[in-house]
Amino acid sequence: MLVNIALGDMEPRQAQLPLSMLEKRGVKYVKAKITKIDPPDNRVVETDQGKFNYDYLLASLGVENDFQSYNLGVGYHNYTLDGALKLKEALRSFTGGKVVLLAP
Repeated sequence: MLVNIALGDMEPRQAQLPLSMLEKRGVKYVKAKITKIDPPDNRVVETDQGKFNYDYLLASLGVENDFQSYNLGVGYHNYTLDGALKLKEALRSFTGGKVVLLAP
């Protein structure tokens, strides 16, 4: 949703929901490093916070951007909330010219 923030379609608060809201639906949220996932027959995931049995496993692996290799520190981007907000401000004052879009 960072591109929507950068384009002014939404505010950052609209793109955020507390993970505690999952608990209202009976979902247990654990922030941990996964060390092993047992096949679906056993339905066990091992983490640095312990072992957990599951019916359904949602592993959100995240992303780590390599700003140095892609030279993303130069110009504007929407890979972080801070970057999206800076891009939004830059687009507000854009009056024309060439735009280069990098989508790695």
